[in-house]
Amino acid sequence: MRHRTLVAAVVSFGESLRTLSSGIVVVTLLGVVLCGCGSPEPLSIEGMVFIPAGSFIMGNDDGDPDEIPAHKVRLHSYYIAEHEVTNEQYGTFVKATGYRPPKGWEHPGFSDPKAPVAGVSWIDAVKYCQWLAQETERPYRLPTEAEWEKAARGTREFVFPWGDFWDPSRCNWGSEPVGYMRHTVPVGSFESGKSPYGVYDMAGNVWEWCSDWYDPGYYQFSDKVSPQGAFTGTQKVARGGCWNDNSRYCRTTDRWPVEMTCRELYVGFRVCLSK
Repeated sequence: MRHRTLVAAVVSFGESLRTLSSGIVVVTLLGVVLCGCGSPEPLSIEGMVFIPAGSFIMGNDDGDPDEIPAHKVRLHSYYIAEHEVTNEQYGTFVKATGYRPPKGWEHPGFSDPKAPVAGVSWIDAVKYCQWLAQETERPYRLPTEAEWEKAARGTREFVFPWGDFWDPSRCNWGSEPVGYMRHTVPVGSFESGKSPYGVYDMAGNVWEWCSDWYDPGYYQFSDKVSPQGAFTGTQKVARGGCWNDNSRYCRTTDRWPVEMTCRELYVGFRVCLSK
């Protein structure tokens, strides 16, 4: 008799738990519906543009051999800087750490505080990202090649950040002579040249370092989800063309292999941040 009473009590307790659990689920779901918490909005981070998760077409079957084949890639959500890192921003890093100045500061036309820093190696760019991450307690880094390309062309396979047709008025490319030389201009100077996500200067101004090793045949075997580039190499990938390039180099799919120690005036960078 005592045994049957104990069993009945346990069964009753279990039923109570199930009822309570159901109530919690209902209340939780109701709360999600009422407050819109099912898909939280991304953080607003000053100077950064949010790129939502999803697929896009990377590469160009009509491009150079290292852009083939065009292939679908899925990326997790991330943030990318609205602008290239400026001389002013890089100067804060140099002043705080005593790190070597960029080569661009030695040349007229490249030292405007609001212009992109030029003449920094891939190693310099990584050092800046590490310092910025420490200062802000956010893991800033260089974008991968795939992240850069999605931010530049969007999901409509744009040939240039603004669309499929070349427009020389939308970026700083090799057509603006100043005395005996051409040079960079302040970031954000070309409002009409923004990418579909609202990212500036992804064509022209300076080539931008990516985190990936360069492999001309990488697209033949690249990962289809958040590719990180080749496992090893001797050069790093730069994207976007510069102040001294023609339109072909300003395409969203163009890839350029650069020695990671290169500090020429046509190379700069922007930062990225995982969500």
